[in-house]
Amino acid sequence: MAGTLGAGVVAVTKGLDIAFFGCSLVSAYQNGPATYCRGILRALAERGHRIRFYEPLLDERLAHRDIVDPPWATVVRYAPDGSGLEEALADAYDADVLIKSSDIGLFDDLIEAALPQCTAASAISVYWDMSGPATLARLRERNDDALRLQLPWYDLVLIRNGGPETVEGFERMGARCCFPVYNAFDPTTHYPMAPEPHYSAVLTLCAHRAPERDEHVTRTFVSVAASHPGRRFVLAGCGWDDMSLPSNVSYLGYVYTGEHNALYSSTRALLNVTRPLDREAGFCPSARLFEAAGAGTCAISDAWPGVDQYFDPGNEILLADQGEDVAAHLAVLNPERAALIGRRARDRALTQHTFAHRAIDVEALLEGRDRQPRMAL
Repeated sequence: MAGTLGAGVVAVTKGLDIAFFGCSLVSAYQNGPATYCRGILRALAERGHRIRFYEPLLDERLAHRDIVDPPWATVVRYAPDGSGLEEALADAYDADVLIKSSDIGLFDDLIEAALPQCTAASAISVYWDMSGPATLARLRERNDDALRLQLPWYDLVLIRNGGPETVEGFERMGARCCFPVYNAFDPTTHYPMAPEPHYSAVLTLCAHRAPERDEHVTRTFVSVAASHPGRRFVLAGCGWDDMSLPSNVSYLGYVYTGEHNALYSSTRALLNVTRPLDREAGFCPSARLFEAAGAGTCAISDAWPGVDQYFDPGNEILLADQGEDVAAHLAVLNPERAALIGRRARDRALTQHTFAHRAIDVEALLEGRDRQPRMAL
């Protein structure tokens, strides 16, 4: 499914003016989709589209920013109150495309309801979900969920992960049409570099803690580390402070995205642990998998439906669902084999899974929309 929507599409002669309401473009702190949004929006800008990114002015996020305001987008920060949001929506009114990202963290319900009503008659509105299977599960459980009422108002729904069943699920919930736009990587920001001793490890896990992943992390990372006391393991991400870790696990805390190349390039292998709902739905390649591939790093991932659409198991990625599987891979994964797998993954990602590829898909969807009047509700 990945990389096929835009086949044969030629860049438009007149760029679109795109207004994107999201969590933050400049800070990845407690904002997992940050690199995804940056990658796709930058690639769209490079194809001639104009990007305006609207984010709430939150001091904590700005204190942890990891990039300056980029030259390819106009970043508009609005006061985190009703008046600020109203001004932002009014400012975005003249855009050709208005996009609302999920999980902004402030006024989500209000923006979801307001944005489709704030577009000019010739514009289109897009709801872009960053955690499709989880959102769909929530909608199925809550008949009164506000988003269920708003989905039919959007001209287009996009999802970052989830396979055909997730797409069909959103359409059954009222979405007019739904398409996946999967994770990818930007070769200008993720690439191989010299290893650094500080990050050296036989296995690294870079992930923020989520309760639903604790059991799997314990089984495939913590227990494996405990059974290899003479080898160094590295854990990076927020929220792991109170987890009991073996002495050979170095916990780094939050690692800024600018350090990810060094982190990936300094480990024998990177472990990818998928959330249970995403793993069940399938077609959930994480940003970490593509970033590791960009750095030429061997990845060990749990298996999920569709994984072979992105990387060839055994040649470009290693699969392991149990701690014993991870340990078995590490037992035979010498530096030469790890480097070979990483190079193959990088070659595959460069030819099929860059954000430039995804931007072609998105452009085709935005330009190919039938500009029909909104349905009467």
